[in-house]
Amino acid sequence: MNFIQKSIFFSFVLFFLSFSTKAEINVVTTIKPIHSLISNVMEGLGKPSLIIEGTNNPHNFVLKPSHAKLLEEADIVFWIGEDLEAFMEKPLKSLAGDAKKISFMELAAIEKLKFREENIFEHDDHDDHDEHDEHDGHDDEHDEHDEHDGHDDEHDGHDDEHDGHDDEHDEHDEHDGHDDE
Repeated sequence: MNFIQKSIFFSFVLFFLSFSTKAEINVVTTIKPIHSLISNVMEGLGKPSLIIEGTNNPHNFVLKPSHAKLLEEADIVFWIGEDLEAFMEKPLKSLAGDAKKISFMELAAIEKLKFREENIFEHDDHDDHDEHDEHDGHDDEHDEHDEHDGHDDEHDGHDDEHDGHDDEHDEHDEHDGHDDE
């Protein structure tokens, strides 16, 4: 268990102890990575609810009435913070007023990186790509036709029976000049 998971686990233990008379605790998470982490920590204790499902974007997400109900019933809400989930700021105050709110951006154990303005997925032009890798070993793919090597040698002495034998193998002409590629 890493430091963040331990911190969350101990927060849960303390939080659960304060609700020891309550049968079940309602945990709400905002995005899938947090939901996955909290689900692992809560294993055997319950299952957290997820607000932003599927491929929805947390930057411009709009709460539905079902999400508002989750927040109203929440005992604890895990979210990244208002930089990513600005839509959550007001609902957390108005709907989840009594819930414990944990913003990952405010956790001391989280290392915050500087904002990157350049495209982090930009392709750098390095020369370690061999564009013709798919042709490596290309000659090996046609080894099945090696049985015709020395074909004339196998039939020495009975050329009369096989006059025009080379014409029968015209079906392999597509390989003529193949080694020139």
